[in-house]
Amino acid sequence: MASPARRKFIVLAFVGLALGVAVGIIIGYFIGIYSPDDKQTVSPTTSVGGKPLSYWSMIAQDGNKEIATKLIKEINNDNIKKNLRFLTRDPHVGGRIGSKTTAEEVLKRWKVDLDEAHIVTYDVLLSYPPMPPGDNTTANKVQLWSSEGELKFQSQITEAPLDDDLKNRSDVVPPFNAYGKAGDVNSTELIYVNYGRVEDFQYLKNISINVTGKLVIARYGKIYRGDKVKFAHQYGALGMILYSDPKDYYAPVNNEKPFPDSWWFPGTGVQRGSTYLANGDPALHITHHFPLPTEVQKMNILPYFLKFLSNPLGPMMLKYCWTT
Repeated sequence: MASPARRKFIVLAFVGLALGVAVGIIIGYFIGIYSPDDKQTVSPTTSVGGKPLSYWSMIAQDGNKEIATKLIKEINNDNIKKNLRFLTRDPHVGGRIGSKTTAEEVLKRWKVDLDEAHIVTYDVLLSYPPMPPGDNTTANKVQLWSSEGELKFQSQITEAPLDDDLKNRSDVVPPFNAYGKAGDVNSTELIYVNYGRVEDFQYLKNISINVTGKLVIARYGKIYRGDKVKFAHQYGALGMILYSDPKDYYAPVNNEKPFPDSWWFPGTGVQRGSTYLANGDPALHITHHFPLPTEVQKMNILPYFLKFLSNPLGPMMLKYCWTT
């Protein structure tokens, strides 16, 4: 015969088991009701077009249609167009006068409706190309020379203006890769490395194509441009040309034309971006988040900058290069 303590333990265990089973049944019941795969409705009266809604369809609807309708009516397409035009009309690279002007105008507009708005200024280490682009000596470019020393091709120093407002302007940022090394790279061989991923370089290595000491060319996409340059450096390349492949950036339907006649990337367009391999202000990685004295030569001691040359090209420039 079980002792009182033993009987008490058995009774408590039985009660706990019963409660567990009951809770499990309740949970299972409600999961069945709200399962996204269940075709039954939460409420038999909830339907759209005479067809029942699942739980997920119902919660995706507007909570208050009157509020939603009011918000939509308050949206003015002309205002959106004007604001987008203002924000994109002038170049506003961080740290330049265009950025300051844009920030001050946004602040002015916010102060109309917000209780408080202000601008915070930061001292950060930024990277710029020659501005204005300058002459043929200082500008970023890719050149193709014949064995006789004849210049056969040169990439565009600036992009062709696709807007009348941009003609004859000197503040348009020329194509460049931020935080990249400055200098010249000369090579008698140019090797295509697809997207510049590790697997692309490894594939070339497996078929006995060596990129060491040579110039490589890769298309944008799949991975970050900084990683493309990093992998090219790790596999021994001298430098890298990056380009926007029409297959990835210009795939029109119904005979659509590129920008400005549609949103497709124009043939003369060139991407701009960073090759920096960390997050945040580069100077902070040196000083452990303390302000960096201005007399310190920042560019010579940053460990996250690639000591490797890279230059961007547009789709049309690559076409000219191959056919020249």
